[in-house]
Amino acid sequence: MKRYCNTLDEAILILEYIKLLQASKESSDKAIKRNQEGIAFIQVGDLQVLLSDDKYLEMAELSWCNADGYIVNSKNKISMHRMVMGAQKGTLVDHINKVKHNNRTENLQLATPAQNSQNKASKSLTGFTGVSVARSGRFEVKITFNKEVLCLGVYDKKEEAAWVYDQVAKLLYGINCHTNNIESSKMKLVETVNRKGNKTWRGVVI
Repeated sequence: MKRYCNTLDEAILILEYIKLLQASKESSDKAIKRNQEGIAFIQVGDLQVLLSDDKYLEMAELSWCNADGYIVNSKNKISMHRMVMGAQKGTLVDHINKVKHNNRTENLQLATPAQNSQNKASKSLTGFTGVSVARSGRFEVKITFNKEVLCLGVYDKKEEAAWVYDQVAKLLYGINCHTNNIESSKMKLVETVNRKGNKTWRGVVI
């Protein structure tokens, strides 16, 4: 809806109000520290803790410390990533890219215990999560879901195996789960059934 001014004095007041709003925004922008990529951060020890602009001023007013890589409030010991997400007691919060000091809203997600466990999966000696070297020297893929280990096949190349893990992880845990970030236009995923009669998957070269 358009705003019409009845008097010159009213118009002047509105213009002054707009100027104040602009000045306030500029002041806020100047107060935000940014790294070379233009991302807002606060310094905690030797770490640059990344934050979204809308959370920066709130978090910058508090005192923080580094606890094994997690950024926690110096007084109440609540983790910054939980405060950013407003997480209730018992609710888990994941760092999507697994970087604990990246507390930007877009890098955080509320998670179930299963999703949280999957996101903590570590890389094997092959350099890829879920991929190990089989006795044959080829590359075997396994993923755990609902406390059951699913075998996803054995492949000639570790990149193929990593691609299969990624696709199945996304199906089971959602698109924001931890993956190996492998892309392939030469493979497709095929649904099958294992010896127990449970659904599983295999990667097929096309």
